Amino acid sequence: MVEMNVEQKEPGSRRLQPAQPKGCGYQFFQKRRRAAALQSAIARNRRGSAFITALIFLVVLLGLGASFVGMSLQEVVRASRARKENRALALAEAGLDYAAWRIYNETPTSYPITFARTDLPEGSFSATVDIYLDADGNPVPNSLLVVSTGLSQGWTAQVKAVGQYLISPGENSSVFDNALFSDADMEIQGTADIIGSVHSNANITVKGSPSVVGDVSAAGWINDPNKRIQGTTTPYSAKKSLPTVDLQYYRGKASKVYSRPQTFSGTIDLDGVIFVDGDVDISGQVSGKGVVVATGTIRVNGNVTLANPDSDAFALISTKKVKVNGTARIEGAIYAHNAEMPAVIEGLGTADVLGAVVADLITSGGTLKVEYEKPTVEMPGASEAPVQLDVISWRRVR
Repeated sequence: MVEMNVEQKEPGSRRLQPAQPKGCGYQFFQKRRRAAALQSAIARNRRGSAFITALIFLVVLLGLGASFVGMSLQEVVRASRARKENRALALAEAGLDYAAWRIYNETPTSYPITFARTDLPEGSFSATVDIYLDADGNPVPNSLLVVSTGLSQGWTAQVKAVGQYLISPGENSSVFDNALFSDADMEIQGTADIIGSVHSNANITVKGSPSVVGDVSAAGWINDPNKRIQGTTTPYSAKKSLPTVDLQYYRGKASKVYSRPQTFSGTIDLDGVIFVDGDVDISGQVSGKGVVVATGTIRVNGNVTLANPDSDAFALISTKKVKVNGTARIEGAIYAHNAEMPAVIEGLGTADVLGAVVADLITSGGTLKVEYEKPTVEMPGASEAPVQLDVISWRRVR
C-alpha cells in the first residue's frame, strides 16, 4: 500500500503540493521519465548536429562550385587567347610562304620589298624582304632576310627567317663546277680517286691514301695529315648556296611524268625531263639529252653510260637520296638536295662517276672515283629555271 503524504503549506504559499510517492513504482516511473527526457535531448542534439553538418557541407560545395566556375572561365579565356595567338602566328608563317611565292613568280631585282595581305577573313600579314647582312653589316651572298608579322583580333605574332636565294643565276650554279660538293662535313678516305675541285660548306677530312687532284676549299677546316691533296687548299672560305630542286617547274616541263615508282633499264631514251613521283631504279645506256628527276630515292644498280658521248648527256636529280649499289659507272651529273631535310648521295660499292657529285651529304662505304666533267644539261639554278627562296632558319620574335 502506497502512502500519500500531504505536504504542509508553507507560510505565504497558496497551493498545496502533493506528497511525493514513495516506493518501487515511483522510482521506476521517475527513471523512465528521466530516460525519456535524456533520449529526447539526445535526439534534439543529433538533429541540431545533422543540420549544422549539412550546412557546412553545403557551404563547402558552394565554394568548390564557385572555384570550378572560376577555373572554367579562366580556361575559356586562356583557350580564346591561345586561339587568337596561334592564328596570328599562322598568319605570320603564311606571310613567309607568300613572300617566297611572290619572289618565285616576280623575281624582284631590288630590296627591301614588302608583300602584304589585308583581305583575309581571319586577319592580315605583312612580310618585308631585304638583303641579309652578317654581324659586320656586310651582305651575305644569295641570302635574304624575311620579317613577317601576322595580326588577328588584336593579337600580333612576328617571325624572322633567313633564306638562300640565287639572286643572279647563271648558265648553271657554281656548285656544279666541282667534282665533289657537300653542304655538310666531307670525308675523302680509302682509295678514293678525285680529279677536279672539291668544296664543302663545312669541314673536309682526308684519311688513308686517296688521291685528290684539284683545288680543295671548305667553309671550315681542311685536315689532310698525309698530304693527299694535289692542289691549293683554302679553308674558311665562303659558303655556296645549293639551288632548289623546283619540283613544280620540272613536273611542268617534263616530257614524261610518272605518278608511281619506275624502273629504267636497257636503252633509256631521254628528251628533256623525265619526272617520277616516287623511287627510281636505273641501269643501262642513255640515248639523248635530259635529266631524270625523282621525289624519292634513285637507286643505280649498274652502269649508266652514254650511247653517244659526243652528243648525249644526262643528270640524276633527287630530293631524297641517290644510292649507288655494287659496281657502277655513271657518265653524268648527280644532284641530291632538299631544303627541309638533308638529301644524300650514298655509295655502297664502287662508284665511278664521269661528271659531278653534288649533295647535302655524301657518304661512301666503298670506293668513290670521280672525274669532273661540266654538266651540259640544265641543272637546278640555271637561268631558264625560276628562282626560289629556300628558308634555312627561322625563329619567332614575338
